Amino acid sequence: SDDIDIVRTKSAGIKALKSFLYFAEHGRLGIPQETGREADSPFEENVAGHLTRLGYIVRKQVGSEGFYLDMAIVDAENPGRYIIGIECDGAAYHSARSARDRDRLRQQILESNGWTIHRIWSTDWFRNPERELKRLVAAIERAKERSMLENAMQEALSTHPAIVRENVEEVSSQAIPYQYAQLPKEVSAHEMHLHPVGKLSRWLEDIVNIESPVHFEEVARRIVDAAGVSRVGPRIRDHLKLAAKFAEGSGRIKIKNEFLWSPQMQLPVLRNRSDFAAASRKIKYIAPEEISLAIEKVVANSVAISPEAAVPFVARLFGFTRVTEEMKKEILDVIKMQVAAQKIHQDGELLKA
Repeated sequence: SDDIDIVRTKSAGIKALKSFLYFAEHGRLGIPQETGREADSPFEENVAGHLTRLGYIVRKQVGSEGFYLDMAIVDAENPGRYIIGIECDGAAYHSARSARDRDRLRQQILESNGWTIHRIWSTDWFRNPERELKRLVAAIERAKERSMLENAMQEALSTHPAIVRENVEEVSSQAIPYQYAQLPKEVSAHEMHLHPVGKLSRWLEDIVNIESPVHFEEVARRIVDAAGVSRVGPRIRDHLKLAAKFAEGSGRIKIKNEFLWSPQMQLPVLRNRSDFAAASRKIKYIAPEEISLAIEKVVANSVAISPEAAVPFVARLFGFTRVTEEMKKEILDVIKMQVAAQKIHQDGELLKA
């Protein structure tokens, strides 16, 4: 979401996309918004003017879910992100108990939505503006350093998960490259819905024999790609589901939820999907049994490891260098199932083989 700078567009669709991505990343709504209003007082204009002259990018009246800050500093290297929020309070706040209580609640809500807040009192500012400006700049720079450190740590965890403190051996070599099934050119001879169900079921079986266990959507994508079709439409999907049921009925494949299995396969093998197309690089397209196998290998190769720390290692086994919130949740859910089934053991906060 931080890659989208909504200041540069008026498109409601772009703003909705940014909100959706923010929710997918953080599991909450409340993405920072700008009201477009001017500063509430000359005091705020004064502060904003000093910051602008120092080279900072200042946005006014910014906040989340109806709780707005007087101003916020934009990350110059990532214009879709704010470094810090600034509150400029007048002298009346010193004597108003209800105002202080209100501000405490506002600050708690804003901080719960990821904001770092710095407060400036107007009386302090006008008594010694140079001192207060130095304090403000120091707060901005500290927030900037924290933001850079968090980004660096996230990047390191995404690309080099071995920095996790648990003593985990490199396990990525234990996953074999994913093998794709090759379909005959005959697939492209007719429109998909014109192929007989029996013939489609045989092609589907060919894919399952090579790629088992494989998600139905991946099977559908293999077939439409071979047919030269750009996407899996509703009519094609229904026709392929009918073919899958036909193959299952004749005992040539097994269907477990959304995954298609070869009848001869009892346990899956670990497969590296690093060369997958972006549309296929989703944890939901990997069978829980294969994820379980990856978790068991990660835990077995460690002395002890926390569930959170195990997640990037499991993801790396499958060739994923970046752990999304969806991926993290799915892997943690499977870890819980493995613990409940006593396939792995949990001692306090640590997992053990």
